[in-house]
Amino acid sequence: MTAATIIGAIGNQKQNVKLLVAYVVIVWTAFAGFWITFGICLVKKNKLNAELQDFCNNRVASKFASELQSVYGSDFATAFCSNECPCASDKKKFPSSEYNSAVFDPTGALNVMGCPTNLYKANKPKDYMIDFMKNLEKRYECSGLCTREKWFYFDN
Repeated sequence: MTAATIIGAIGNQKQNVKLLVAYVVIVWTAFAGFWITFGICLVKKNKLNAELQDFCNNRVASKFASELQSVYGSDFATAFCSNECPCASDKKKFPSSEYNSAVFDPTGALNVMGCPTNLYKANKPKDYMIDFMKNLEKRYECSGLCTREKWFYFDN
């Protein structure tokens, strides 16, 4: 072997070590970033759960819980299954004592969000509330905050 070949091989190894070090740093940074993001999400989730539980137990109003409760109790919600926005459900599925004033029509809306927009234009929930309410209904098969609502907003 010539001296140039030996020097080239040693230089190439140094370059590979630099690439390996750069790769390890990038991988560890991504790994740490993932766990930091996971930790932040977990803390926020726990904080939100605590706020909602405190709201339901003590009526200590956080901004989020107050907004959510105002959506569930609005005219937007009470218009569903009324003359303004009939339900497309089968009336036989609902106990008459609780739903005696409900208006059913096969061509009506399937859920609260299916009502004509003029009924909820002023009271339409903010987009982040809609996402939260959709997930609430889907995950827990319920509608309402602290108490059960009569209707689902997004589910049929």
